[in-house]
Amino acid sequence: MRRKGLGNPMKVKVLVLSGGDDVFKGLKRIDKDSIYKALEEGSVIVVGEADEIVSFVNELNSPYWHRLFLCPIGCNEALIEALAKSAEDWKYDYSVQLKPAKIAKEKVNRKEFLRELFKVVVRGGVIPLPSHYISARCASPYCMECKSVCPTNAVILKDRHVIVDPDKCTGCGKCVLACPTRSLYMPGLDERTVVKALKVYGESISKVVFVKKDMLKREHLNPTWLTLLWLERDEVLEKYIRRSLRKETCFNDECYSPEEIEAEDCKLLNELFSIDEYLYELIKFGVFERRYLVEIDQDLCTLCSECVRACPTGALEETYLAIDQKAIAFNPFSCVGCQACARACPPEREIMKLKIPIHVIQVKETKEINCEKMTLVVEGQKGFKCFLCGRNIIVPESNYMNLYNSINILVNNYVKQGLKEEEIIEKLFDVLSLSISEVLCEDCKRNLAMALKKMSEAGKHVALERLVLKLLVLYLSCLQRKRNLFPQDILENENVRKLFKLEWVRDPCEEWENVRRVIDLKRLG
Repeated sequence: MRRKGLGNPMKVKVLVLSGGDDVFKGLKRIDKDSIYKALEEGSVIVVGEADEIVSFVNELNSPYWHRLFLCPIGCNEALIEALAKSAEDWKYDYSVQLKPAKIAKEKVNRKEFLRELFKVVVRGGVIPLPSHYISARCASPYCMECKSVCPTNAVILKDRHVIVDPDKCTGCGKCVLACPTRSLYMPGLDERTVVKALKVYGESISKVVFVKKDMLKREHLNPTWLTLLWLERDEVLEKYIRRSLRKETCFNDECYSPEEIEAEDCKLLNELFSIDEYLYELIKFGVFERRYLVEIDQDLCTLCSECVRACPTGALEETYLAIDQKAIAFNPFSCVGCQACARACPPEREIMKLKIPIHVIQVKETKEINCEKMTLVVEGQKGFKCFLCGRNIIVPESNYMNLYNSINILVNNYVKQGLKEEEIIEKLFDVLSLSISEVLCEDCKRNLAMALKKMSEAGKHVALERLVLKLLVLYLSCLQRKRNLFPQDILENENVRKLFKLEWVRDPCEEWENVRRVIDLKRLG
């Protein structure tokens, strides 16, 4: 049973346990007997010695405990008051969950039965329900992170927002913490308000302590700290405070020191105007440890742009390489891995219905990405893969035809000249190095150059050149099997087959996948 509360602005009140009347001047005072009614109406600042505050909070039994703000004597009054006054803007959606009283199984008369039937007891009392930030972009129904973590199946996905079933929600807050765009929040003090107040009033604060109400101890309170009663640990918020505001953070008794990390210097960040300011800051300071890459199959993509429209952070972008040549680009820094693009793709959905093990769009976790915008799909072009890492790339078909012809001609000539295998590999790679770089992704170009330089200094470069050429030959053979791109399979050239020890290969596509998985250019470089 849903209820919306606090439609009228709330007034901040102060309960002074000790410390005199010279604190929070202008705010209405209350006594202990009025605390429950005061919390129903608005936020309350509790002032006193640390032991007094702890004892008071532990004895308090109110569902509105999150409206309580703690001020040990000497605290930062401006910061505490700003946070307490933010309660005037709180949207408070809550549920009162009821269930019928148990009726005795023995025989009762009609009057007693009706009396027992209409008795109800409150189960769990007032349950706070999650709400949406107006400024944040929700990727529902394509992003399903919140729904997947809900233990009671209370989340219902709608277009660009979610609905919480008030009769199922337990107010655990797991959906809020799981949201990759930080577009949900629980009633009460939220992360954006905390950050904003700390930036304005929190210069003198050395530590921010988040603590569950039933775990509050005297050690959590200090006039130079900000101590907030909190529902569940929010590691994203804590990490942002440590990195951006350079303050120590604690959750209950677990503390972490400030981190000396500068904001990412990435020109793409200036283009992320489709997301709210807070998410922009989280991305800048690298709070999301996981990095993601989006890959789109050029041959299966219809360029309908549904993935672009579904993306909540502007990671996918519709652009034009020419007046009439549409393309889809990817901004790696703004991807939060929500999978909305893949779930929104119409061809992907049809393929999933048929249970075919291929994908139009894939979101893959990666250890490191660069800051360059990538073109994933171009209208009128077929897609290829970087033959070293398997990442989708857009290159002209003629690049592969040139490599195919060059390898066939050069290998045959070198064999006729009676050159040794090592000499052939070295000469072949030297002649084709520029052409090879034209069919690699930017990361592999850079990593291959570094690896070759390092191995050349050690006199081991020929082994790496052989491996790279072998992968290229396998990929060319795979292209012929899949697309019939060349006059014949490059492995039909006996000299090529023997040079790279590929006489026994039956499936070049499978062999290419197996070989490229074991090569680590970054480690070699």
